[in-house]
Amino acid sequence: ITCPADITVTADEGANCTAVAYALPTATDNCGILNVVKLNGPATGDMFYEGTTTVTYQAIDVNGNVSTCSFTVTVLPSQASARILPEAEQPTEGVSELTTKLFPNPQYAGQAVRLEVEAPKSGLATIEVVTLQGQVLTQLEEQLDAGTNVVRLATDLMEPGTYFVHLRLNGETSMRKLVIR
Repeated sequence: ITCPADITVTADEGANCTAVAYALPTATDNCGILNVVKLNGPATGDMFYEGTTTVTYQAIDVNGNVSTCSFTVTVLPSQASARILPEAEQPTEGVSELTTKLFPNPQYAGQAVRLEVEAPKSGLATIEVVTLQGQVLTQLEEQLDAGTNVVRLATDLMEPGTYFVHLRLNGETSMRKLVIR
């Protein structure tokens, strides 16, 4: 069984949580997989609260063999709700310098959305638009430069609803909620 990579997101503006859609784990076996179940943690598309939450899945094959995998979802405070830490408490490791913004958001179906990416260094980014159920609607790769980049996302195939834009670049992950009217 293979779980998705660890995810780091920012809480919704003024809130201490955000909905997070993640790709469901995949399981393969030469005899066949009987079942894949979530053992703990919220389901894809559910609300995750500030801090780090471990999500664990288990696969069982037709012979009763069991395998598990886990990943973490870290929700950072939104800038509006983040408190200023004294310098001695400032985090120094593991803090993502990758930031993203979606605008306009909400947007009307058929109208493009701009994804602004502030990248700490250049690299090949993978960008996915994902439904609340974890289905990938769009996946593209873009070469991004260090600094500010703008990627245009088409919404022609999206029905009104809530989606997630998931970006991976140089081992860092950013996810933003997108509302289509």
